[in-house]
Amino acid sequence: MILALDTPHIDWLALSAPLALLGAGGVNLLAAVLVPRRARRIFGAIVCVLGFAGAIVAAAILYSHSAEGHGVIVDAIQRDRLAALTAIIIAGSGILAPSTTRCWPGPARG
Repeated sequence: MILALDTPHIDWLALSAPLALLGAGGVNLLAAVLVPRRARRIFGAIVCVLGFAGAIVAAAILYSHSAEGHGVIVDAIQRDRLAALTAIIIAGSGILAPSTTRCWPGPARG
């Protein structure tokens, strides 16, 4: 007799944009203790931009593959074009966040 659990199907494409941001956050947390002090800010900003860019790409792919909306993960979330477009807009505005930090080289101040 083999025991088996009935698990729901997980649509990883629907979760890919938040997972890209979660991965970038995890890398930045590791960098806070592993990267030398002088390079932390620039490394964190680059990882942040790459995480948001990955989220934009994942949400754009999701947008192109979601012609009709439907529930995923036992209808816990809805996969549709409006949600994907919202993820693109939020990640696009998130790319602007590192530009407000003081880690980028700027014009010489005299």
